[in-house]
Amino acid sequence: MDTNDKPGPRRLFSRLGADRWAIALVVFVVLYVDFNLVVWRGPDRVINHDVVSYYGYLPATFIYGDLSLRYADQANASSPEVRIWGTWLDNGKVVIKTTSGMAVLYFPFFTIAHALSEPLGHAPNGYSLPYRMALVLATAFYLLLGLLALRAALRRFFGPGAVALALLTFALLTNMLHYATAEAPMPHVYGFFLLSLALELGFRFHEQPRWSTATALGLVVGLAFLVRPTNGLLVLALALMGVADWPSARARLWLWARQSPKLAAAVLVAFVVQWPQMLYWKMITGHFFFYSYGDEGFFLLQPRWVEFLFSFRKGWLLYNPVLLFALAGFVPLWRRRRALFLGPLLVVALSVYLFSSWWTWWFGGGLASRPMIDVFPLLAFPLAAGLEAIGRLRLRPRLALGVAYGLLGASGLFNVIKYHYGAIHWDSMTRAAFFDSFFRARPSARFYHLVEAPDYDAAKLGIQATLPADQLSFPPDSFLRVHCDAETLVDGRPVDLMGQVVFEAGHTATDEAASSGRFALRSDADSPRCLGFSMPVHPGLKLRVELMVQGEPWGRIVLAPAAGGQPLSGGQVVGHRDGFDRVAFELALDSSFRDSLHFHLLNDGGRVVLYDDLKVFAWD
Repeated sequence: MDTNDKPGPRRLFSRLGADRWAIALVVFVVLYVDFNLVVWRGPDRVINHDVVSYYGYLPATFIYGDLSLRYADQANASSPEVRIWGTWLDNGKVVIKTTSGMAVLYFPFFTIAHALSEPLGHAPNGYSLPYRMALVLATAFYLLLGLLALRAALRRFFGPGAVALALLTFALLTNMLHYATAEAPMPHVYGFFLLSLALELGFRFHEQPRWSTATALGLVVGLAFLVRPTNGLLVLALALMGVADWPSARARLWLWARQSPKLAAAVLVAFVVQWPQMLYWKMITGHFFFYSYGDEGFFLLQPRWVEFLFSFRKGWLLYNPVLLFALAGFVPLWRRRRALFLGPLLVVALSVYLFSSWWTWWFGGGLASRPMIDVFPLLAFPLAAGLEAIGRLRLRPRLALGVAYGLLGASGLFNVIKYHYGAIHWDSMTRAAFFDSFFRARPSARFYHLVEAPDYDAAKLGIQATLPADQLSFPPDSFLRVHCDAETLVDGRPVDLMGQVVFEAGHTATDEAASSGRFALRSDADSPRCLGFSMPVHPGLKLRVELMVQGEPWGRIVLAPAAGGQPLSGGQVVGHRDGFDRVAFELALDSSFRDSLHFHLLNDGGRVVLYDDLKVFAWD
């Protein structure tokens, strides 16, 4: 028997190929992180921020049967995990802000979760634990499909080693890892999947035009546009991939002319995908086409591309430095595979231009310039070309560039870790804050005094400004969370995670019991005022305060205007966990309220009371 035919790890690795093993590693890492973070356990996680709107079509259609969202107030009141957001129109109706493409992609997993929720003992309301878990696993599934499609597209031109390293780079050494796990249902991994699949289908169609490929391509392009209209740029990439000069352009046009019926079918399918969205807009607004973003728009003559790429607040390359190799790879791509050069270059450049022209070029909260994740498949071609070029160098320059690549990749991964622990702020980073956290995984005691919050109202007018410290207000549609554990304790004291809350009183952390993690805050007769903070607010703001409390009686929880006035006390027990009561209460600030709000935990009963997992939700 030939010893080369004996099974073994090396033989198995060789047969499967480095690129397939790279995909397996990515999936393993993502699932490992998912099942360690278990973000689906928290009722305030997963279906939050933009996902509330993207996902809202599904429960509204298939559970509540009311796309007008008239049921929203009652459903929100029935359970704290239910969140339904919409934009009020002049006609008195409510419209979902985002388009429905993400809901289409969520749908298979939503259906499974809905079928299993009641048998598993969870509320079939669209927002309970099975639904949240389904959305996280859906993201891992679409990431796998996207990697497989991108691998197939890249292997036409590059070897398995370069393809493997390119896939690992995008998935594990950039901010995509964060959006594949901690904020899984956000649209970026889904955009990565759709563009990767569109590229593979585009190559197949130009190699062997078939009706099935054309219709599949139309479906994918239509879905990509429905997820995010700026994804329409991928049509330009599909048209130019394989075009290097005038003869190849002429051959491409001749192919399209001969295959025009199939291309027409692709366009028709892409349009049909948009039709349900148009019918929804017609039903709610009276128009087939509707701009649901109101006063939010582009400033096309004022692109902030330098800030978009390099700023401390959200710089795409600053927080994903390994992608410098992808941009440098356009040089060897031009020299050796010119037919792959024009499409990626134009679409990446136009994406930077469009995204940096958006009124919030930093795109609200998040890690780095997150919409660029959607165009990672196009950057994979210059990155793979650059990696192969490095492999052809002599030993010393190859080692030097390899070390640089490793350091920049490790920096990107470290940024994901820092963002998770709060050492990178979600929208308010500055030079001072960046260097304060440069070697830290967790924020320092002074970190939140170094950040500067952007002025969103000014940004809508095209004015770039930050808010002075005395004008900060708790951002709407967001929340403060304080876990009394290592990641939110500095020298035994909780820190203000949003950078906009001032803690006043002393704190005592204890590990005798906790609702989550290891520590809780302890109060007794000697320390009756366990926690207090001031929070700047504005008229019309609605607040919901939740915390876990252990002890009987658990004293008074007081909200009071900073300038005096009648304190607002109360709250009700809305749940239990591990010996703790979950206490919640809400209030809406009327138009006359123009002051900071004081929050106090006052334990004047003399007995030991433990507090944990404080959350303050705010919305307009």
